Formats: sequence, structure tokens, C-alpha cells
Amino acid sequence: MKASRPASSLVTKSLISPRSLVACSAQSTLGTRLGEYQTQQYHQLTSIDGYRAIRTNPGSSNTLTTTSTPLTTQNSKETQLSNDKANGRKGIPKAIPWEQAKQLIDANNIEPLGRSYETQDLYEIHMKKVKAQYGSVANFLISHVLKDFVASSTKSQKQQQQQAPTNSDKSDMITMSDIRFLPNDFPYAFEDGVEHWVMWSRKRLEPGFNPPPIVENAVKTRFGSNIEWRYFVNPPSLQSVKELYHAHIFIKKL
Repeated sequence: MKASRPASSLVTKSLISPRSLVACSAQSTLGTRLGEYQTQQYHQLTSIDGYRAIRTNPGSSNTLTTTSTPLTTQNSKETQLSNDKANGRKGIPKAIPWEQAKQLIDANNIEPLGRSYETQDLYEIHMKKVKAQYGSVANFLISHVLKDFVASSTKSQKQQQQQAPTNSDKSDMITMSDIRFLPNDFPYAFEDGVEHWVMWSRKRLEPGFNPPPIVENAVKTRFGSNIEWRYFVNPPSLQSVKELYHAHIFIKKL
């Protein structure tokens, strides 16, 4: 006669199914992981897709959520930007919104404006090549970009700077034929589809932020009236092409 098993043993065996065992194992594993990470806000896991940041939900001690931006990448970018600034790298880390750009220019504060690091690097490479081949950026522009435009000019900017201004040199005497707009090949970094143009002039342009009336007319003629725009002329110390009069024009189409 076989010995009967205890009733409690039969009940226990019938209640614990293979699925229940898997669930219990998963809960135990999750509990272990939470116990390991509950004192940290962010943790890094390596997967075939790269790094994922695992964040413990501050509102619950047993909820895990993933963030799409890797923490290591974020820290790497912040470190790189800090190094760029410390090493004197030219350029700005991110594009400036148009509204902020307008406020800066209206306040006569253009120091925060500039090219992105990548565009600035390309600009400097281009400038070195041009200077090596043509001797100066002005020679390159006069020989190729503005050849027909400057050919009819009777005085260069350098000649005019060496003389006392005359009525014919003043910006209020500029005519439409004295102006040419060309897109900046290495534009400043702005958001919202802002266009960066260079306005070349045969006549003197005074450094500052207030365009002469003829320039206002020229801008509206060239770009239309349904725009917002800003203008400034760098002081000679900040001009990359001192030999030729030019202004920066920023256009935002509405």
C-alpha cells in the first residue's frame, strides 16, 4: 500500500504553475535591479543599439523609464563645448533664434552672433586657401566675385579711408547702382530660416546699425516688403575684408 502524500503538498504543487515560476523569477530579477540602482538617478547600459540612459522615476521606487538622449553623449557634448571655449575656438555652439538675434542687434550687441563651429572651420580653411592663392581676400573678390561691380568704382575703400570724407563718399549719397547683394557663403548660425546676405557698396558705409534710407529702399526692392530684417556694419577692426565696403544683412521672410 502506497503512502499518501500530505494534502498541503498537493495544494502547493497545483498552485505553482510553470508560468507562475517565470513571473516570480522576473519579479525577483527586477527587484534586484531596482535595489542596485535605486540610489542613482541615471545609469548607463550598453546594448547593440548603443548607450541607453535608464532613469528611476522619482515618483515611484519600482518604475523604470528610458530616455532617448544618451547621457554619455550629452556629457560628451558639454565637455566638448567647454573645451572649445577654453581653447579659444571661434564660433558659437548653437544657432540663435531670430527673436533673440533681433534683440541683440537692436541693442548694438553683436558679440554673441557668429557661425557654427563647423561653418567657422570651413570659413577659416577657405580664407587660408584664398590668401595663399590670391594674396588677400579682397584680391579674390575683385578678381572673381565682384569683378564687374568694382571695375566702375573710381576709388577703393583704402583710398577713401586715407582721405577726408567728401560728400560723394558719404553713405547718404549712395545710389541703387552702388549696391550689390550676395548671399554669405559662410552664414551666421540662426534658427527659423534666417538668410545671411552681404551688401557690397562702392561708397563709404559708416560702422553702425542704422541703414541709410537708400539701403532700406534697396532691401525692399531686392527682397520685398513682407520681411523682417536687420543690418550692421562692423568697425574696421572686425572686418575680414577691410578693402571693400560691406554690410551684413539678415532677412527673415514672413
